[in-house]
Amino acid sequence: MMWKTKQFSELTLEELFEIYRVRSEVFVEEQHIVYADPDENDKKALHIFETDGRNITAYARIFKNHDHITFGRVLTT
Repeated sequence: MMWKTKQFSELTLEELFEIYRVRSEVFVEEQHIVYADPDENDKKALHIFETDGRNITAYARIFKNHDHITFGRVLTT
């Protein structure tokens, strides 16, 4: 397993595709949550994810707001 932390601009096309694929699988298909995804916050977030070498197994978006940090889109597969 390997953890990665990247800004939006640092993500490869393959990583971005896999992030959107797994978020859709977990939030839309499994949890039936309906909201805009992807959204503009992706460009502002720090993306942290674990892979098994090919697929994302855990993911979260991290936001720094002045003196605190918040998390969003947290998932495990």
